[in-house]
Amino acid sequence: MSEIKIKFKNVLDESNGQNVKYRIKIMDNGNIYIDGKYDFENKRKMYERLLLIDDNIPIPENYMNIIKVLLSLKPTTCIDMNKIIYVIEEIKRVIKNEVDESFNIYMEKKNLLQEIIRNVDNEILNKYNKLFNSKSLKKTKTELDKLDEKVEFINEIKSLL
Repeated sequence: MSEIKIKFKNVLDESNGQNVKYRIKIMDNGNIYIDGKYDFENKRKMYERLLLIDDNIPIPENYMNIIKVLLSLKPTTCIDMNKIIYVIEEIKRVIKNEVDESFNIYMEKKNLLQEIIRNVDNEILNKYNKLFNSKSLKKTKTELDKLDEKVEFINEIKSLL
């Protein structure tokens, strides 16, 4: 995704009949800045921040396409612009919820794998202790082979983490 910068001029604020200029900036990292300022008869006025979403969560392409379509509508009134801003906020909220949900699923799977690893480690330790207490070398060799298989299994699981 590339950075997007858009300016809308002469957006009518119907409540006071003044024109508003809007600046929209969507960064590569997903941060969104929307500023607006009234156009008062050649007087300089700074832009006011209307929306700041500084979460560093990139916007997936499907959502970015929706935002691009919204911005291509070129609002003529502040009411239209406020609707666009609201939809952009909602899109970012949905993206954040999806990221949070994915992270929670990841953590659940990670915790489950760690529990499996602990159980297998304990089982290996118990069998290892039994091996050194056994008197039969043949039995010991068989047990060691089984332990090797479990160690390989654990290493595979650890590599997934």
